[in-house]
Amino acid sequence: MSKIQYPGQHQLIVVATLWFSLLSYFYIPCVHHVADAFTIHDRGRRRQYHTIQKIAILYARADNYEIIYDEKTTITEFDKYEDFPQQEQDEELDEELQLSRTFIRFSRAFQRHVVYNCTNHKQQIKQQGKPQQIDLSAYHDCQCDQTLESFLFVDEAISKYPNATLIKLVDIGVENDNDDYDTILAGMGTLPSHRMLSKPNAECATEEFRLKVLSYLASIALSGQQTPLPPPGSSQLKETRDAVMHQLGNEVPHRRLYCHTPESIHRNYDRLVDILTRARVRRVVRKEMVGVSHASDDEGRGTSVDDVDSLLMQLTKTGLCFTEGGARAVIAEFPQVCLYDVREVEDRIRFMTLPVHEQIRKDHTQPRASVKKNVDYYTMMRKGYGAGLTIEQATQAIRAVPQLLSMYHEDSKKPSMLYFYNELGVSHQLLELTRLELGSRLSGCDSSDVYAFAYLNSIGVDWVNIRILIDAIPLVTFCDKEPGWEVLEKSSPVRSELHVGMLNFLRKRLQIDTSDLHAMIKVHSRITSYKVASNLLPTLNAIQDRLFLSSRDLQRIVLRMPSITGMSVESTNDKISALDARIDFFTKEANLSYDDLKQALLKQPSLLQYSIDSTLRPKLHYLLQELHIDKLSIRRIIRISPAIFGLSLKQNIMPKIAAMREECNLSNEDIGIIVVTVPSILSLSLKKKIEPCFQFLRRNLQLTNPSELGSIILASPRILMHGVDTSLAPKLQMILNALECEGSSDKMSMSEMISIVKGNPSILATSIAILQARIDKYIGNDMPLKEGFKPKSVGRKKISPRQELPMHQLVDEGSPLQKKTLDSETNLGKVLSLQDVRKLPFSLYDSPNDPISIVAFAAGRIFPHDDINTVRGRRRSGGIAIQIPQITEAGEGFNARFQDATRLSFGMIMPRKENSKLIPQYGLVQAGFPFLRPSRARCDLYACHGALKVVLQLLKQAAEETDLRHIDVNIIIYTHSTYAWNLLKDSESLLDWGSASIMEDVNFDIPGPLSLANTDLLFPLTKTMHRMTNNAVINRSRNKRLCIGKNVNISFQYIGDLFYDEEIAKATRVLENAAKEAAIWQYERL
Repeated sequence: MSKIQYPGQHQLIVVATLWFSLLSYFYIPCVHHVADAFTIHDRGRRRQYHTIQKIAILYARADNYEIIYDEKTTITEFDKYEDFPQQEQDEELDEELQLSRTFIRFSRAFQRHVVYNCTNHKQQIKQQGKPQQIDLSAYHDCQCDQTLESFLFVDEAISKYPNATLIKLVDIGVENDNDDYDTILAGMGTLPSHRMLSKPNAECATEEFRLKVLSYLASIALSGQQTPLPPPGSSQLKETRDAVMHQLGNEVPHRRLYCHTPESIHRNYDRLVDILTRARVRRVVRKEMVGVSHASDDEGRGTSVDDVDSLLMQLTKTGLCFTEGGARAVIAEFPQVCLYDVREVEDRIRFMTLPVHEQIRKDHTQPRASVKKNVDYYTMMRKGYGAGLTIEQATQAIRAVPQLLSMYHEDSKKPSMLYFYNELGVSHQLLELTRLELGSRLSGCDSSDVYAFAYLNSIGVDWVNIRILIDAIPLVTFCDKEPGWEVLEKSSPVRSELHVGMLNFLRKRLQIDTSDLHAMIKVHSRITSYKVASNLLPTLNAIQDRLFLSSRDLQRIVLRMPSITGMSVESTNDKISALDARIDFFTKEANLSYDDLKQALLKQPSLLQYSIDSTLRPKLHYLLQELHIDKLSIRRIIRISPAIFGLSLKQNIMPKIAAMREECNLSNEDIGIIVVTVPSILSLSLKKKIEPCFQFLRRNLQLTNPSELGSIILASPRILMHGVDTSLAPKLQMILNALECEGSSDKMSMSEMISIVKGNPSILATSIAILQARIDKYIGNDMPLKEGFKPKSVGRKKISPRQELPMHQLVDEGSPLQKKTLDSETNLGKVLSLQDVRKLPFSLYDSPNDPISIVAFAAGRIFPHDDINTVRGRRRSGGIAIQIPQITEAGEGFNARFQDATRLSFGMIMPRKENSKLIPQYGLVQAGFPFLRPSRARCDLYACHGALKVVLQLLKQAAEETDLRHIDVNIIIYTHSTYAWNLLKDSESLLDWGSASIMEDVNFDIPGPLSLANTDLLFPLTKTMHRMTNNAVINRSRNKRLCIGKNVNISFQYIGDLFYDEEIAKATRVLENAAKEAAIWQYERL
């Protein structure tokens, strides 16, 4: 019989024969990982893959079972495939693969739910002399298993593979998770963990049996001790054993001992020694393989020593290179490993030592790169990729920190910091570098984890490999029991020491890491006092069940709004729970379906926290009664833009409605139609978005009355969603340019452009790419643009009866035009432009006689950006940017004085970037936000105060050189933030607050909750303003009072009050980008 010709076939037969003889003593699933690493690209590789499957089946071995195989079946019988034509061989393989069954099992090594197919799931076994059938798929240790993918949550796996079978682990579970929440498996959601855990054996679940197992585990711990033990039978040895048993009893939960016997622990011990010393076994097999290879040289099928080494390393690379004594010492140091599934330990070691995938390496190169949590690291491991440690590095790491092999959260606690410092030589400098390189990945983890990762780097492990290890294996980090100063400084009650069981429960229930958990505690510190059995577990289950959420949906909602973990969920006869009350409101009063409510909560989780009587119901009644919106449309509004219900009715929604009513001459019914069409309009900023859009349309479309503007907005409300400088202006310019190409003059092209847009306003609501494609199409077909852009009746929805009037009839075709530019304005009145501001004389140091005007712009930003998809409470940094356009225009002449003023105003100034074309060289300063809890609002408020301090320092410089006692000084600070503008627009209130000596004496009369005013930043600003306006400025170096002006007038204005054109839009973007750069700089330096 001729042999199958494919690469490595003879070597595989040799390996199978030799390893079969060795496996009678050693448990080495040597080809466990090979099949997934092989890709079936062609027929030859496919036959090789199948042969490895057959060999692996022979080696499959289960606890207390001995696999029976047909003794007549030899390795050479696998060559039967050669007798068939190639097509028949492939058909047979396809038919065999179709017999596969799909299973879901929980991987403790990766804390993920693995879905896999087992193509040969039935196998005969012999137990107590009787052949029986066993389902080998449950063990997942034979190469007929095909890993499909893995999931964080079991409901995701079940949803995608509804016919899959759940595999039970050998661990003992309980019927009710409340009885013992420590046994809960990660990612189970509302599914009870006992569905994937075994039931306790009545004979084993006794205290006597537990002590017996614990005693044997203590013997293992003592047997590997390198220090001399007391003499056998002595009382000292008994005391030592009792002490070890007591320690293990405290560290290992009772239920983990009930699923083991001394025999199973001993068997695991032998297998672990074998895995950790795999290099020793490899040398023995190498010797035999090379001998067989030389014997076959006469037949012309010899295998070189290098080929043997390469093939053998491929088949056995799961092991480490411990000596036998070293392996036993490691197990003695961490005896809990004997209670683990050995296959899980192999998976962990395999992942640690497999090479890194190139794309994963790129994603983990940057120290501050965000953690990608959707990577399927288990499947990646099965395909031959891992964390990239060498065998020697992994061996050395596990020798020093055996807890890297832990499969349970409670086992992940590393040795003390003194151990790393004294015995392993981890320096403080290396610790600082570790914190810098790993960044947010260390948030919320125990300090010993930092030492452990620093030690890994000290033995040559690259930071990229460490980041991958942290992201892939949740159990390499342990929760910090200390709440930290960021939590302790809050006024809410906080436990002095966090409960580890509660922390581990949240990690498993929500599948989050320590940094997410730390962020949750920062946002809602009361969670530290909640009990798992009576609060957290029933609350999370109730929210997920009653709102029909998936586990990932619940994770997202809780991370954005951790306070929902404290809401009441159990209704009584006397009182309805907070959860049920809100569900009833949205489903009954607002007429939402549960699917609508789910979509709304994913966008705005705080809907579950808003008061029904004071927040939700008044807004609902306003939409129904004032805007005349029907209940069916209310569903659409809440589903698309639930953030509306978080806005202030009097301070936010009603002013926007009033502005649209006055600026566009629209009725409440018309505005209701607009809101139904585009609900997000009500969440737009009035100052930043709506009013600039109105101004732009009036100016560039030459609208002479509000009705024209109202007709355009009513015809295409989505225009308001587009930015003026980034969308609307470029589109009008594109149409103008295209009309010029048709041969129109400047005046005619402007007139035609206005006519086109008024006739079909929806042009401005399309994307730039689509508009350009339409223009190219019309030009290519020689179709006039005016004809091509006419409204089409097909597919156009009639919004209002007012739309029946053609827009082009509202245009006066004969009206005179000034010029073609889009930003033309015939009558600016008293509205200043940026150019006017720049031209204001800056005569501060020139012995002025006329009043002095100083204008400053202020902006703040945070990094990383906060949105609905990010975790609240994550570490963020803030930055501010301040610009005085008059100094920018003056150039280098005043720059030295400006820099001196900024140095006296800020302690953390960002160094200027050389040759930056975007950031002005003069008159602009970037600084870090120096206070706690950076947010966009707080940074904008501090930026206003910073601008005021810079102006104060400039005035103090001038007062030292010039007499300002008879000079009036007018200071205007423009802010980009409507939040800051609303707080600071009333100068009289600011001066009144600043007159108080201490903040506790101030009655801050502001709209909304006082907590939103950030009084820790607002009060110092008012004090600075009060000193400047009352001539209470003192030169500290000379201890004398300075007069910085006869009358000092300070006002804060919104930047939208300036004449809005392309120049001010560009300046706004530059200043905001400068503030963002400062925030990033602050984030990276801390």
